[in-house]
Amino acid sequence: MNKNIKLSLVLILTLILLPPAILDVKRLSQRVIMYVKMQTDKNSSIEYEQNQLTTRYYDFFGWRRKEFHGSNININDDGFRTHSNTNINDAEILVFGGSTIWGTGVSDQSTVPAHIEKIIGRPTFNMGETAFTAQQNLNLLIKAISNGAKPKIVIFYDGVNDVGHKCRVESDGFATFQEHQFRRIIEEKTSLNTSYIFKIIQPSIEAFLKGITTLLYSLELRRQDASDAALPRSSFFNCNSDDRKVNKVVTNFVSVWAAAKQVCDANGIKFIPILQPLAYVGKPNIDNRPEVKSDVILKSQYDAIYPKIRKSLHEHKFDFFDLSNALDGVKNIYIDFCHLNDRGNKIIADSIKNIVN
Repeated sequence: MNKNIKLSLVLILTLILLPPAILDVKRLSQRVIMYVKMQTDKNSSIEYEQNQLTTRYYDFFGWRRKEFHGSNININDDGFRTHSNTNINDAEILVFGGSTIWGTGVSDQSTVPAHIEKIIGRPTFNMGETAFTAQQNLNLLIKAISNGAKPKIVIFYDGVNDVGHKCRVESDGFATFQEHQFRRIIEEKTSLNTSYIFKIIQPSIEAFLKGITTLLYSLELRRQDASDAALPRSSFFNCNSDDRKVNKVVTNFVSVWAAAKQVCDANGIKFIPILQPLAYVGKPNIDNRPEVKSDVILKSQYDAIYPKIRKSLHEHKFDFFDLSNALDGVKNIYIDFCHLNDRGNKIIADSIKNIVN
């Protein structure tokens, strides 16, 4: 091997190995700072634990968190957040949804499913996952039933992600918000695998491939975040100006709920579909969240979609429960535009108790 080739290999390996090292130093300092904060602040402790979570890929519904055990957040080996000893196959109630059901910003015992179990007194299991849409919940429901789950009640708590993610400019109105990111990473990795230089150095870096892929994903998300920060807010979403896309989002949402009901009916399960509340529907008091009140672009997406979802469901004579106004006038419960604190989640659980009964 001549001198130039050796030099090239050293340079390539340096470029591969140096960024993770730099990244690890930054992450370590961030963790130390967060650890100091969490000693005196429970909310910081929850945030610290959330920042430690990692995800695993699954066909048909995309992702779930990996197993984790902390003071505030506990996730079993199947990727489900737990608040009691109830397991999925023993639960009478399965609650599906996105991060509002999973419980972003609150402890295990303060999630909506945890409150439902305490209030109603029936074994309840948290099926929620961050960023999940109704389509992903349907696929997860089918998997759960196929694996032996026999709930008496299935709750779908949807709306926020089907609008917030599918109304993004890069979405076609059907896919998850991460589709374009996954696609780019896979294509870049495929290109790397087929290159001549990679074939030469493959034996030397085989052990690092997993780490490299993780790094690429992390850097891609950071690049996307940096790119987003430089754009005007109106560049993120387009449902407020694209009627065809609005119709696609609404049609998909209603069709998924109809399919979920058919699955439940076929298995003797009571299906409870709930259109969830958020800061931009109904008349919530969000004076404590000026940054939410000022986001007129995001609000316009829900203004474009929510009324048409209701209209379509009524036209199809589809029974559903609208909790859009469940939080009207209540102060200091939103921690952002859709996630609630413990008190807010308990109010939602009380509303669901009335529906179940």
